Amino acid sequence: LNYIDVPVIFRHKLHMNIRRKPMDRLEIEGGVSFDRLISYSYTDGTNYPRVVNPNTLNSTTGSLLAGLNFNLTPHLYFTLRYSNSFIPALKRNSVPAAFYRYAYNSGNNQVVLFAVKYVFGLPKELRQKNADNAAPPTDTPSPQ
Repeated sequence: LNYIDVPVIFRHKLHMNIRRKPMDRLEIEGGVSFDRLISYSYTDGTNYPRVVNPNTLNSTTGSLLAGLNFNLTPHLYFTLRYSNSFIPALKRNSVPAAFYRYAYNSGNNQVVLFAVKYVFGLPKELRQKNADNAAPPTDTPSPQ
């Protein structure tokens, strides 16, 4: 199943002290995701495509997600995120039980994501710090 995924994520930076040193490199995140089915296919164990009845699939799903970000540098992040749909990908009443009998969570979309992110530009905190440290312009009188 191929979905276009549009997440709405809220992040919160964690401020803590570890061995009496301030550490603010961790962020927690949570939110929802709305997904739209764009294509689908099914291949059985013999690698031959099978016909999928489109009436057995939900074309729109929704998911809840939670994650953790670790900020290694101001530009480099590592992310671990888990997502599980509250609207299943497979319609419960229309799919034979044998199709998803052995699947965990009976047809929900589940995602475990590990990502490495690089952020271009300066973060807001560093831009403000650089602006605060800039020398104020000096007004020197011009010779007359």
